[in-house]
Amino acid sequence: MNRIYILLLVVCFATACKKDNYLVFNEVDRLQFGPVPEKIYLPQSAMEDTLKAYTFLTQPISRVRDTMYFDLYTMGNVSKVDRLYKIEQELVKGAGNAEPGLHYVPFNDPAVRNLYTIPANSNHVKVPVILLKDASLQTAKYTLKLKVSENENFKTGDVRKTWRKLIIADILIKPAAWNDRVLGTYSQVKHRFMIQQTGLDWDQAYIVSVNSDVTLTYYWQAKFRELLYNYNNDPDNEDGPLTDEFEKEVTF
Repeated sequence: MNRIYILLLVVCFATACKKDNYLVFNEVDRLQFGPVPEKIYLPQSAMEDTLKAYTFLTQPISRVRDTMYFDLYTMGNVSKVDRLYKIEQELVKGAGNAEPGLHYVPFNDPAVRNLYTIPANSNHVKVPVILLKDASLQTAKYTLKLKVSENENFKTGDVRKTWRKLIIADILIKPAAWNDRVLGTYSQVKHRFMIQQTGLDWDQAYIVSVNSDVTLTYYWQAKFRELLYNYNNDPDNEDGPLTDEFEKEVTF
């Protein structure tokens, strides 16, 4: 009987450890990114939101700055006091890297430094990335890779989860949630057609909402095929079938 009881304890302990990947106490306070809180214990969601895309093009023309957020978690003790954490940019080889002060507010800027704080009695925070609208974004997209760095309060967690990447532009860019299987190969021409024909932004947030509803997903696929057919066969259309910037015919 004792052997069975001990075996059950071992199994329960092992199961709990596997579930609680983000809040394990290991004598050192650490930080790492993760999915939204409601998905924190779902293994398939562990690497969600590693890449986000933002374009000022779909925003009001007067908007010159905006904020994107990433979820960050502590591992270790929950403190009774606020604790500053450290975020830095990591340059991406071969990419057009975002420039601090031009494309985003530097994380160590005194005006925003206190925003990067884990509140007292909390193990989760949303990391703000303040984006700036610059003329250079109208001709190219820029990559901002941010990473958690050690400071006096925290060490880093799982190396696979210490970074996030953000694409910034003021032109149409492929949203990270773009579904090739439903919408086909991405192009700016196709993206602009979708926006013009529906009056919707078709940005990251909207595509995520569509992807979460299978019925809506296939409704839009059928609708775009209908809209494209009507466009291509419009007697007033003198340009023929819609082609993209790669000189390929647009399809859905």
